[in-house]
This record gives sequence, structure tokens and C-alpha cells, in this order.
Amino acid sequence: MRYFSGYFVLSLLVILLLGCGSVEQKSVYGEDVTVTKKQYGGFWPFKEGVDEGVLKCINSTGRRDGEAIFEHNGVQYAMNEEAIAAGKTPLEDIQEENPDFPGVKKSAKKLYEIAIDQCF
Repeated sequence: MRYFSGYFVLSLLVILLLGCGSVEQKSVYGEDVTVTKKQYGGFWPFKEGVDEGVLKCINSTGRRDGEAIFEHNGVQYAMNEEAIAAGKTPLEDIQEENPDFPGVKKSAKKLYEIAIDQCF
């Protein structure tokens, strides 16, 4: 019985510590982030004419997780499943095709990571 209560206390402590870590997550940026083609050069994943935009996280549906968004000229493009579920425009609509891999879009991973960070 003594060992059981020790393991119980230790398990409870671990659970509490893990819970505290997740509660304290905050956005590194804390505000919407403007990104430009000039900043990313050849790694810019969007078609000609989409030279800048704003990365943000919104919660228009009231769901637990926010919607990661790339906004350009007033149009909100989905960068995660929550934004897709909320009916935002697919990001693929403005992504440029990768010249090295026909039929594959250029990666927006770096911008996605920044947008997702806004949600925490």
C-alpha cells in the first residue's frame, strides 16, 4: 500500500506539471504578422501579385483551436484544418507551382508555422 500511494502522488505531480506547461503557452509574436515576398525571396510560396499578406489566428467559430489564416487583399486563406472547417478560402488557390516538381505547390511551411504560433 505504501508503494501504491507513492506512485499515486508521483503520477499526480507529473500530471499537474504537464498541465501547467500547456496552460502557460503564449504566442511568440502576440499580434498579427505582416510577411512579404521581399523577406522570403525565392522561398515565397505564392503566385505573382501576392507579394504580401498578414498571418493571424482568429476564432470566429468559438471552437477550442483557432483558425490559422493568411490574409491578402481582404481574402482569408486557410492554413489549418480549423480554418478550412470555418469555410475560409483554400490556400492552394494562391500557391505557386514548384518548378522542380510539376503538379506540386511550393511549400508554405514557414509561414504556416508563424500563423499556427498565433493560435497559442
